[in-house]
Amino acid sequence: MLSEREKNGCKDLLKLLPEDELLSLADTVTNRMIVVQSKNEAIQAIVTYTENPQQLLKRRKMKREHLFHYLANSTTAVSATAEKRILVETVMKLWGTNIAGVNLAEDDHDEVQDADQPVNQQVVNGLAQQNVPAPNQDQVLAEQFTGWFYTMLNSHNPTLGQTPTEEFGASHFFTDCKLKLHCVTPDVIQEEFDSAPLVCQRLLALVREECLIFNPNTGANGVKGITEPHGLVIVMVCGTIHKLNMCLGMFEQSFGLVRDPQAQNNWKIKFTNLKMQRGSEHQVQALPGSSAMHAIAAP
Repeated sequence: MLSEREKNGCKDLLKLLPEDELLSLADTVTNRMIVVQSKNEAIQAIVTYTENPQQLLKRRKMKREHLFHYLANSTTAVSATAEKRILVETVMKLWGTNIAGVNLAEDDHDEVQDADQPVNQQVVNGLAQQNVPAPNQDQVLAEQFTGWFYTMLNSHNPTLGQTPTEEFGASHFFTDCKLKLHCVTPDVIQEEFDSAPLVCQRLLALVREECLIFNPNTGANGVKGITEPHGLVIVMVCGTIHKLNMCLGMFEQSFGLVRDPQAQNNWKIKFTNLKMQRGSEHQVQALPGSSAMHAIAAP
């Protein structure tokens, strides 16, 4: 994650981008899973979901002139003809980032394969000629969504002493979203909620009022994604549930994601099913095969 110095530097740099470029960059960084409607929201989203400085600085949309302008404002002298990789390195040094082992040579002509390009386009530009298979886009989306969702949800747990990364609000859900909650404690408790506000409130109560922490298994056997022909993406996640210094049990959660054409085609949650069960932290969580996933994820 970014240090405070790096976060402040990123914010100052991002303020130099035109609004249309900034909003487009936010869509890229968040994979359109977060709706941003202003420069401030875009900057906050980009900083929150950027893992390291080079990931942001090497993007195609982070143009050479933006870096040069930022360094000029910072009274850092660089050659007017300096290549982008030199500017990236200079910015990282200014932020106190350890650049040991960071390979910037591929930025020589600003033609780095970056996340702004579709995965298939990255393959066309380099990997296809070597017959290397393209990454599973369903899995990439599932893993990105998982990281975003649980980071955002857990940040509202008061015992962590964190400032929430962003509002866990109804805007992330379709209006008619449904939640099915199944708890085994060992008594079986089942609850159902209809509408985005109710679904949002119930999920938020788990962390804000019951102080639960969801720790998803982010390995390949803990997160899976499947795309239906009509565009619905099913994401399945499993992991452990914690409270303070105790591991209370395990959870399995499925999501149905659909793009919303009325929200810049961003992904929103159509339904989610959550099963929580008391158990040992020594039990390794793994998801079933694809046929069983469909049965478990059914709304």
